[in-house]
Amino acid sequence: MSYCRFGPDSDLYVVRTGDGYQCICCPSEEGDDYKSWYGDTLEDLLNHLVDHVGEGHKVPHAAMERVAIEMTKAFNAVRVEILTMLLYKMSIPNMIFNHYVQSGRMIYEMQTEFNDAMDALDNLKWPEDD
Repeated sequence: MSYCRFGPDSDLYVVRTGDGYQCICCPSEEGDDYKSWYGDTLEDLLNHLVDHVGEGHKVPHAAMERVAIEMTKAFNAVRVEILTMLLYKMSIPNMIFNHYVQSGRMIYEMQTEFNDAMDALDNLKWPEDD
């Protein structure tokens, strides 16, 4: 899938590869006319496109916009992941606290039951000895 292709409005041919991004026959690369630029991340690609603009090459606005949109989507996905992790981490102490509260209630109920049983023993009428 290409971000831009050679044409009247573009001096670049940029594609996504299996492990990153490639600017095919990159005019910024020194040496051979067929030398390509490779980048690993969307940030690398955006910086590369900005460098081309700085060098006076034609870079389609749509290519820059698409990279920015993909970066935003990636950022939002990471942000949702981080938020989910934070909410989970925040809930762990609350779960533990709730467990202690639940245990405390159970202990209180057992104490109350024990005290009632002790009171019942104190009030118990024993048969008189013969």
